[in-house]
Amino acid sequence: MRLGTAVLAVALFLPACATTPLPSKAAFSEQILDPLAAKFTDETLQNGRAAVGVYIVKWKKENQRGSSVPLLSTIGGLLGNAPGAAIGATLGHALDSAPKDDPDAMQAAAFAWLETRRSPYKEKVLTLWDGRIQETTDYFAVCIKGKERRYQRTAGFPRLDDGPGPCQTTTLTLND
Repeated sequence: MRLGTAVLAVALFLPACATTPLPSKAAFSEQILDPLAAKFTDETLQNGRAAVGVYIVKWKKENQRGSSVPLLSTIGGLLGNAPGAAIGATLGHALDSAPKDDPDAMQAAAFAWLETRRSPYKEKVLTLWDGRIQETTDYFAVCIKGKERRYQRTAGFPRLDDGPGPCQTTTLTLND
């Protein structure tokens, strides 16, 4: 009878000792990188909207409707230099239908164009970061904004201390 009880106890205990499989790269990307890419995209677009807004206010102070100052080209040039958001000529083409001497219409058109870039830009960021994932049995690491971020390779992917030194950076554009 004791042997039967011992076998039953061992049979119940063994499944609890089994190791759980390590989380996959896909799970890491979905749970950590996808939300980070969305946040990074939001920040980039917000910077673009702020740059347009600041320039429009400045342009309104210095110019009047019908002015010969090229509002369209300066907005495109301004955003072309915004951090992480080289926009350039594509924005110019997107704004072709807006009245050239109406700063409010130009601002609205610029904001609308920026919003059309949200999904493609996020996918571009996510693809870049997915390609940079390094994995060990203990953690995942990925370079984001010049820092190697490390996450423990367990459920929930707790953040660990950053890796050593700066790592590779890439400038992405909002253009296709």
